[in-house]
Amino acid sequence: MIDFRKFERFHYEPSPILAPKVYFQGEQNPYPIVNFSFQGLMIKGQTKYKRSDVLNIEVDIPLIGRIPMTIRVVWVDASEMERMGVEILKIPEEYQKIWTHFIKACHNFFKAKEEYQSLHSKANSE
Repeated sequence: MIDFRKFERFHYEPSPILAPKVYFQGEQNPYPIVNFSFQGLMIKGQTKYKRSDVLNIEVDIPLIGRIPMTIRVVWVDASEMERMGVEILKIPEEYQKIWTHFIKACHNFFKAKEEYQSLHSKANSE
């Protein structure tokens, strides 16, 4: 499958405690984010939303706080509606730098993880 994404996406594995979550307007419980990029999110969980819906959400980043966003639903898991992909349409200007720093930090975290695994795989093969 060809990946047409403009920005790298991150599958957040480290810990559910450290994973960002989505809060939909008017809903109490958060939804986990399966993966994310600078311009989009894959959200897990059954929702009532459908393709093309434009929504206001908050992304809760542990140790940082909540970032408000306007999103558009671009993909819904048709089989059981357990996941949906969304495009980030707008982040308020005062939060854009925070989101950018978070994405860059994730990029650096995963690069460090790859480097560490590479180092240890070489050491174990010798």
